[in-house]
Amino acid sequence: MLKQNIKLDPKSLYRYSDEKLCFFIDVQLDGYREIYNEWDFSPLYNRDIDEDLAKYLNNCYMEIPFKAKTIISISVPKEVEDKAREEKSIESFKNYFMYLIRLKNKDKQTLKKKMIYYLILGIGLLSLANFVETIQIMGNYIKILSQGLFIGGWVLFWELFSNIFFELNDIRKNLKIYYKMYYSDIEYSYR
Repeated sequence: MLKQNIKLDPKSLYRYSDEKLCFFIDVQLDGYREIYNEWDFSPLYNRDIDEDLAKYLNNCYMEIPFKAKTIISISVPKEVEDKAREEKSIESFKNYFMYLIRLKNKDKQTLKKKMIYYLILGIGLLSLANFVETIQIMGNYIKILSQGLFIGGWVLFWELFSNIFFELNDIRKNLKIYYKMYYSDIEYSYR
C-alpha cells in the first residue's frame, strides 16, 4: 500500500463565505454558560474560556490559513437569546485572548533572559576551559576539569540554540494564533 500525502483543503473542513472571503469556526452551545470554564465564577467579562472550547478554537486556527479572515460563529437556542450576555461574552473572549497573549509574552521574556544567561555562562565556561588547558602542569585532575568545563559550555550553547530555534519559534507561532483569535470577529446566531 502506497503512502499518500493527503492535504486537506480548509474549505472542506470549515464553512467559507465567498461573499465575505472568510472562514467560519462554528460552535454550537446550549447556553452562554457553556462558553466558560465551569469552575470559574469570576465576573463574566473576566472568566476563562472552557478548556475544551479553547483547544478546539486553537486547533481550528492552526488548520485555517493564517492570512485568511476568520469569524467565530456561536449558535445558541433561540429561547436563551440575550443581547447583553452576548456583548459580555464577546468582551470576555477578547479579554481571554489578550490574557493568553500576555502569558506568552511573559514566557518569551523569561526565555530571552534564560538565553542570555546560557550565553554568558557558556562563554564563561568555554573561556575557563581554554584557560585551564593552557596551564603547564597538566595532571589528570586538570585534564578532567578542562574537559568538564568544555562539556558544560557546549551543553549550555546547545540549550541556547535549542531555545532560539525551537522554543522561541513555538512561542512566536502561538502568539500569532492568539493575536488572530483576538482580532477575529465573533457573531451569534440562533437555532
